[in-house]
Amino acid sequence: MTLSSSEKTRFARHLTLSQMGEAAQETLKQSRVLIIGMGGLGCPALLYLAAAGVGHISIMDFDVVESSNLQRQILFEDADLGLFKAEIAALKVQKLHFYQNIQGLVCRFDEHSMDILQNFDLVLDCTDGIASKFFINDAAVFFEKPLVYAAANQFEGCLSVFNYKGGPNYRDLYPEQPKASEVPGCAENGILGAFVGVLGSMQATEAIKCLLNKPKILTGKLLFINALDWQTRIFKFISHGKKITARPVLGLEKSSCESVPKINTEILLSWYKASYDVLLVDVREVYERVEMLPKAQAWAWSEWQHKTEPLLPFAHTDSQKLVFYCQSGVRSHKAALKFLEAGHSEVYNLGGIQDWGDLL
Repeated sequence: MTLSSSEKTRFARHLTLSQMGEAAQETLKQSRVLIIGMGGLGCPALLYLAAAGVGHISIMDFDVVESSNLQRQILFEDADLGLFKAEIAALKVQKLHFYQNIQGLVCRFDEHSMDILQNFDLVLDCTDGIASKFFINDAAVFFEKPLVYAAANQFEGCLSVFNYKGGPNYRDLYPEQPKASEVPGCAENGILGAFVGVLGSMQATEAIKCLLNKPKILTGKLLFINALDWQTRIFKFISHGKKITARPVLGLEKSSCESVPKINTEILLSWYKASYDVLLVDVREVYERVEMLPKAQAWAWSEWQHKTEPLLPFAHTDSQKLVFYCQSGVRSHKAALKFLEAGHSEVYNLGGIQDWGDLL
């Protein structure tokens, strides 16, 4: 597959690099990359991989664009609110790079969709859920695909390449998956948008190095970066030799979600109509509470997420149905799970206010 004259002009700065040249650019043109997650990491990674000339890129994400995404997810704008991230990102980047094949897949990467990995040379983990990260790693090992990994929290982040040519993988660093409630996300802790963009760009760089078989790839190494002082550390780790021979299944996070009773607004309204005693708790931060549901009490998740035995700061009775909600449903799930683990029985997750603003 040769480069056209317009491609030679477009990628001229690559072609002048002694470490690349025309043969390397042709390799990128033939490469197939899967990006899982189109958030703060996925947006810059997609933009730079497409701009670099990777010929086929598929994006997998089942979420829609929210207003709180726009601070760091640079592909999206107000007009995209409520649209599926994978579809709108593919459409926008295809317009920028019309000669490439960019596909948006609106689905979750799980045991039902994982076979798609067989069609790609490499996968980028741009997700933010701990269960997803373990599952993506296990699937990459199972299908023998290199995995470019990144994670960010507040002003810190890390980067690595797992399973490169059979090298160490995520479980060589973290053998056991923790509970989802033990790993706070950016919704609770916050994230600097510009910094997570840096990490996404670094993922794209490592992906290109892998596709071109360049030296000094971050295999067997975990790079830590602190954006406040730009201190970096590299930790080396080795493979423990454990192979993943059985098809992985999306694990503990999914199971814990199933253990928390999930209700919808229709059920909540029926409880009110039947005069059930309901205590509704909004666990969003103060700045998010532009509007609240009627009868709801406010108790920010960040104020009590690390308490072993949470105690409600307002009057309540043991007979009340305790119902949590937040913006997207993530924090409310963790809040409900915490009360269930503390021994409460009538605990429910109403999910995210973004899905039922008509009740306001």
